[in-house]
Amino acid sequence: MTRRDRIEHRLAKRQDWAQKAEAKSEQRFTAVHELADSIPFGQPILVGHHSEGRARRDAERIFTGMGKAVELHNLSQHHSQKADGLAHQLDRSIFTDDTNAVGALEARIAQREAKAERMTAVNKAWRKSKGDIASFARLAEIPEILARTIAETIADRYSFYDQPHPGWELSNLRANIRRDKERLGQIQNCLPKTLDKCQ
Repeated sequence: MTRRDRIEHRLAKRQDWAQKAEAKSEQRFTAVHELADSIPFGQPILVGHHSEGRARRDAERIFTGMGKAVELHNLSQHHSQKADGLAHQLDRSIFTDDTNAVGALEARIAQREAKAERMTAVNKAWRKSKGDIASFARLAEIPEILARTIAETIADRYSFYDQPHPGWELSNLRANIRRDKERLGQIQNCLPKTLDKCQ
């Protein structure tokens, strides 16, 4: 079983748990509403009356039933959120044992390198323009309204964020590119029969 298969299995389990918890929650809500609807609106508990015991038991059932229904609904939401996270991981991740891992990594590296080059070019255009919006828009090859928005954003930032793409943003992107290149090298050096050792 590949890593992707294991995550898909966990995703299916979480989705199943979420559906079951939500179904139980709806059953509890329905039972509580049916019980509450059988009591006339505003009807107090008649102390000393023969119906007092049943009325108190019904009130307790409504209270505990509603609490359990909310608890099950929250459990369903918890499993749904975990399932969303797993689905997001499956969409974004490239696993070593994927059949198209090499091609997918090469495509992601190319995309990230192009993004880094574009960010560097925009920063360079900002430095060259020296605050002139029209010049910045022309040099960066972006619409003037976008150039104005970028300039306003920079003006609102701390003084050490003095360019459209801060240094940390480029550093993180280049670190991701470096990691992807290392993984690509590892995958290419692995034999198909030893892929499980390369993960």
